[in-house]
Amino acid sequence: MINIVLLAGRNIVCEGISRILNSDPEFRVIAEISNFRELDPVQKQNKADVLIIDQDEAERSGIEPAEMVKLCPGLKTLLLTEADDTTFFKYYKTGITAFVCKDSAIEELAFAIRQIVSGSRFVCTNLVVPILNQYVRTTPVLLDQEQMALSAREREILDLIAEGYTNQEIADKIFTSKRTVEGHRLSLLHKTGSRNTASLICYAVSNRLINIRD
Repeated sequence: MINIVLLAGRNIVCEGISRILNSDPEFRVIAEISNFRELDPVQKQNKADVLIIDQDEAERSGIEPAEMVKLCPGLKTLLLTEADDTTFFKYYKTGITAFVCKDSAIEELAFAIRQIVSGSRFVCTNLVVPILNQYVRTTPVLLDQEQMALSAREREILDLIAEGYTNQEIADKIFTSKRTVEGHRLSLLHKTGSRNTASLICYAVSNRLINIRD
Protein backbone atom coordinates (compact mmCIF):
# COMPACT_ATOMS: atom_id res chain seq x y z
CA MET A 1 0.00 0.00 0.00
CA ILE A 2 1.19 3.51 -0.85
CA ASN A 3 0.84 5.98 2.04
CA ILE A 4 0.06 9.54 0.97
CA VAL A 5 0.06 12.92 2.70
CA LEU A 6 -2.03 15.60 1.02
CA LEU A 7 -0.90 19.22 1.45
CA ALA A 8 -3.76 21.04 -0.20
CA GLY A 9 -5.60 22.93 2.49
CA ARG A 10 -8.75 21.64 4.08
CA ASN A 11 -11.20 22.34 1.28
CA ILE A 12 -13.60 20.56 -1.07
CA VAL A 13 -10.88 19.77 -3.62
CA CYS A 14 -8.66 18.25 -0.96
CA GLU A 15 -11.52 16.18 0.44
CA GLY A 16 -12.48 14.99 -3.04
CA ILE A 17 -8.96 13.85 -3.92
CA SER A 18 -8.60 12.16 -0.55
CA ARG A 19 -11.89 10.31 -0.89
CA ILE A 20 -11.14 9.10 -4.42
CA LEU A 21 -7.62 7.91 -3.57
CA ASN A 22 -8.84 6.14 -0.44
CA SER A 23 -11.39 4.27 -2.54
CA ASP A 24 -8.47 2.51 -4.27
CA PRO A 25 -7.05 -0.30 -2.09
CA GLU A 26 -3.57 0.52 -3.41
CA PHE A 27 -3.57 3.97 -1.79
CA ARG A 28 -4.09 5.33 1.71
CA VAL A 29 -4.24 9.04 2.54
CA ILE A 30 -2.83 9.08 6.06
CA ALA A 31 -3.08 12.84 6.60
CA GLU A 32 -4.43 16.05 5.11
CA ILE A 33 -2.32 19.05 6.09
CA SER A 34 -2.42 22.75 5.25
CA ASN A 35 1.25 23.71 5.65
CA PHE A 36 4.74 22.22 5.77
CA ARG A 37 5.00 22.64 9.55
CA GLU A 38 2.40 19.91 9.99
CA LEU A 39 4.42 17.39 7.97
CA ASP A 40 7.07 16.47 10.53
CA PRO A 41 4.71 15.20 13.27
CA VAL A 42 2.77 13.22 10.65
CA GLN A 43 5.97 11.55 9.47
CA LYS A 44 6.93 10.64 13.02
CA GLN A 45 3.61 8.85 13.54
CA ASN A 46 2.98 7.38 10.09
CA LYS A 47 5.68 6.88 7.49
CA ALA A 48 4.43 8.34 4.20
CA ASP A 49 5.67 7.47 0.72
CA VAL A 50 4.26 10.39 -1.28
CA LEU A 51 3.51 14.03 -0.54
CA ILE A 52 0.96 15.64 -2.87
CA ILE A 53 1.40 19.42 -2.84
CA ASP A 54 -1.15 21.91 -4.11
CA GLN A 55 0.81 24.67 -5.86
CA ASP A 56 -1.44 27.40 -4.43
CA GLU A 57 -0.89 26.17 -0.88
CA ALA A 58 2.86 25.88 -1.50
CA GLU A 59 3.07 29.47 -2.69
CA ARG A 60 0.91 30.73 0.18
CA SER A 61 3.40 29.16 2.58
CA GLY A 62 6.05 31.65 1.46
CA ILE A 63 8.64 28.89 1.17
CA GLU A 64 10.94 29.12 -1.83
CA PRO A 65 10.62 26.24 -4.33
CA ALA A 66 14.25 25.25 -3.77
CA GLU A 67 13.53 24.74 -0.06
CA MET A 68 10.34 22.72 -0.45
CA VAL A 69 11.89 19.35 -1.23
CA LYS A 70 14.41 19.80 1.59
CA LEU A 71 11.44 19.85 3.96
CA CYS A 72 10.29 16.46 2.65
CA PRO A 73 13.28 14.11 3.10
CA GLY A 74 12.62 10.59 1.92
CA LEU A 75 9.31 11.51 0.28
CA LYS A 76 8.34 11.42 -3.36
CA THR A 77 6.76 14.78 -4.16
CA LEU A 78 3.90 15.42 -6.59
CA LEU A 79 2.86 18.98 -7.45
CA LEU A 80 -0.76 19.73 -8.37
CA THR A 81 -0.49 22.64 -10.76
CA GLU A 82 -1.90 24.45 -13.78
CA ALA A 83 -1.05 23.69 -17.42
CA ASP A 84 1.66 26.33 -17.43
CA ASP A 85 5.23 25.68 -18.57
CA THR A 86 6.60 28.49 -16.37
CA THR A 87 5.46 26.59 -13.27
CA PHE A 88 7.18 23.45 -14.51
CA PHE A 89 10.51 25.18 -15.08
CA LYS A 90 10.21 26.98 -11.74
CA TYR A 91 9.85 23.74 -9.79
CA TYR A 92 11.48 21.02 -11.91
CA LYS A 93 15.07 21.58 -10.78
CA THR A 94 14.03 21.57 -7.13
CA GLY A 95 13.60 17.80 -7.25
CA ILE A 96 9.79 17.59 -7.46
CA THR A 97 9.23 14.11 -8.87
CA ALA A 98 5.83 14.55 -10.57
CA PHE A 99 3.71 17.30 -12.07
CA VAL A 100 -0.02 16.74 -12.51
CA CYS A 101 -2.46 19.40 -13.69
CA LYS A 102 -5.48 20.07 -11.52
CA ASP A 103 -7.81 19.31 -14.42
CA SER A 104 -6.17 15.93 -15.14
CA ALA A 105 -8.22 12.75 -14.88
CA ILE A 106 -7.96 10.92 -11.56
CA GLU A 107 -6.54 7.95 -13.49
CA GLU A 108 -3.55 10.06 -14.49
CA LEU A 109 -3.00 11.17 -10.89
CA ALA A 110 -3.05 7.54 -9.75
CA PHE A 111 -0.67 6.56 -12.55
CA ALA A 112 1.69 9.39 -11.59
CA ILE A 113 1.78 8.19 -7.98
CA ARG A 114 2.65 4.66 -9.06
CA GLN A 115 5.35 5.96 -11.40
CA ILE A 116 7.19 8.04 -8.83
CA VAL A 117 7.00 5.32 -6.17
CA SER A 118 8.66 2.98 -8.68
CA GLY A 119 11.50 5.47 -9.12
CA SER A 120 10.45 7.39 -12.24
CA ARG A 121 9.58 11.04 -12.73
CA PHE A 122 6.28 12.06 -14.31
CA VAL A 123 4.81 14.98 -16.25
CA CYS A 124 1.10 14.88 -17.09
CA THR A 125 -0.17 15.06 -20.66
CA ASN A 126 -1.69 18.53 -20.33
CA LEU A 127 1.60 19.99 -19.14
CA VAL A 128 3.69 18.30 -21.82
CA VAL A 129 2.02 20.36 -24.55
CA PRO A 130 3.14 23.85 -23.40
CA ILE A 131 6.60 22.50 -22.57
CA LEU A 132 6.96 21.05 -26.06
CA ASN A 133 5.80 24.29 -27.65
CA GLN A 134 8.89 25.88 -26.10
CA TYR A 135 11.46 23.27 -27.05
CA VAL A 136 10.51 21.18 -30.07
CA ARG A 137 13.12 21.65 -32.80
CA THR A 138 12.21 22.25 -36.45
CA THR A 139 14.37 19.36 -37.62
CA PRO A 140 12.69 16.01 -36.97
CA VAL A 141 14.51 13.02 -35.55
CA LEU A 142 15.24 10.35 -38.15
CA LEU A 143 12.92 7.41 -37.65
CA ASP A 144 13.34 3.71 -38.08
CA GLN A 145 10.63 3.39 -40.73
CA GLU A 146 10.07 -0.31 -40.08
CA GLN A 147 9.62 0.34 -36.37
CA MET A 148 7.40 3.38 -36.92
CA ALA A 149 4.92 1.81 -39.34
CA LEU A 150 1.89 3.07 -37.43
CA SER A 151 -1.52 1.99 -38.59
CA ALA A 152 -4.23 4.54 -39.35
CA ARG A 153 -6.01 3.50 -36.13
CA GLU A 154 -2.82 3.93 -34.07
CA ARG A 155 -2.32 7.42 -35.49
CA GLU A 156 -5.93 8.29 -34.69
CA ILE A 157 -5.51 7.08 -31.11
CA LEU A 158 -2.17 8.87 -30.81
CA ASP A 159 -3.86 12.16 -31.74
CA LEU A 160 -6.55 11.59 -29.10
CA ILE A 161 -3.96 10.69 -26.45
CA ALA A 162 -2.18 13.95 -27.22
CA GLU A 163 -5.46 15.81 -26.69
CA GLY A 164 -5.67 14.36 -23.18
CA TYR A 165 -8.45 11.79 -23.60
CA THR A 166 -8.48 8.76 -21.28
CA ASN A 167 -8.63 5.20 -22.62
CA GLN A 168 -12.36 5.00 -21.91
CA GLU A 169 -13.05 8.35 -23.57
CA ILE A 170 -11.08 7.31 -26.65
CA ALA A 171 -12.99 4.02 -26.78
CA ASP A 172 -16.31 5.88 -26.66
CA LYS A 173 -15.17 8.36 -29.29
CA ILE A 174 -14.04 5.78 -31.87
CA PHE A 175 -16.69 3.17 -31.00
CA THR A 176 -14.49 0.39 -29.73
CA SER A 177 -13.68 -1.25 -26.39
CA LYS A 178 -11.42 0.15 -23.70
CA ARG A 179 -9.32 -3.03 -23.90
CA THR A 180 -8.72 -2.45 -27.62
CA VAL A 181 -7.56 1.11 -26.93
CA GLU A 182 -5.23 -0.16 -24.20
CA GLY A 183 -3.75 -2.61 -26.71
CA HIS A 184 -3.12 0.17 -29.23
CA ARG A 185 -1.57 2.35 -26.52
CA LEU A 186 0.84 -0.44 -25.56
CA SER A 187 1.71 -0.92 -29.23
CA LEU A 188 2.45 2.80 -29.57
CA LEU A 189 4.69 2.73 -26.51
CA HIS A 190 6.55 -0.27 -27.90
CA LYS A 191 6.99 1.11 -31.41
CA THR A 192 8.27 4.48 -30.17
CA GLY A 193 10.35 3.08 -27.34
CA SER A 194 8.43 5.28 -24.89
CA ARG A 195 8.05 4.53 -21.18
CA ASN A 196 4.86 6.49 -20.55
CA THR A 197 2.32 8.86 -22.10
CA ALA A 198 4.45 11.96 -21.60
CA SER A 199 7.47 10.48 -23.39
CA LEU A 200 5.19 9.10 -26.12
CA ILE A 201 3.86 12.58 -26.86
CA CYS A 202 7.37 14.07 -26.75
CA TYR A 203 8.51 11.49 -29.29
CA ALA A 204 5.47 11.99 -31.50
CA VAL A 205 5.80 15.77 -31.59
CA SER A 206 9.56 15.68 -32.15
CA ASN A 207 8.99 13.38 -35.12
CA ARG A 208 6.01 15.34 -36.43
CA LEU A 209 3.64 12.43 -35.97
CA ILE A 210 1.13 14.82 -34.41
CA ASN A 211 0.56 18.54 -34.41
CA ILE A 212 0.40 20.34 -31.07
CA ARG A 213 -2.05 23.21 -30.78
CA ASP A 214 -2.06 25.81 -28.01
